[in-house]
Amino acid sequence: ETKADNLLDWRKNIQGFNTYRGAVSSPWVKTYDSVQGKPNFLMAPSAYVAKIMGLSNPWIAPAGMNRGVLTSSTVSPIGLTQYYDETVGGNLYSNQINCIIKNPGAGYVNWGQKTLQQKPSALDRINVARTVIFIETTLRDAARSHLFENNTAFERMQVTLQFNQFLDTILTADGIQRYNVVCDDSNNTPY
Repeated sequence: ETKADNLLDWRKNIQGFNTYRGAVSSPWVKTYDSVQGKPNFLMAPSAYVAKIMGLSNPWIAPAGMNRGVLTSSTVSPIGLTQYYDETVGGNLYSNQINCIIKNPGAGYVNWGQKTLQQKPSALDRINVARTVIFIETTLRDAARSHLFENNTAFERMQVTLQFNQFLDTILTADGIQRYNVVCDDSNNTPY
């Protein structure tokens, strides 16, 4: 759906996901299919937004004029299936739908970063959600190498050092503001 009323109905009454692990963007992007020589080939906006996300650290918002411009070397945007004004775009955004807009100076731009989480919190923003998922996944994978090791002070210190080193890199890059690693006998009891 790209018409605002239908899109809002779909979001509220059909596609009622409530999660920080997903996002919706609209409208679809018109491109030129250079392989088949067809204009107005429709492309899902998610393909462009995913590319934008892959170009920066997860804590950087994949939106706006500096990082949200839709580009492709093979299927460049030439139009949109719908153009939303600020009022409609704001209404879509407040219902967890990110808009693609045409900006005269920058081209076609991802103009939002809401997740599908309905309750307002830090996790209703894509950059925060991606950062949490990135940290969670990396630390979970790192912790696997410590499974079945003896629960000693030395082993807990190794975990703490490894986690601190990783989190310090994110802190230095302004991905997080603070953190605290607790890996001692208070949360790793002999039991």
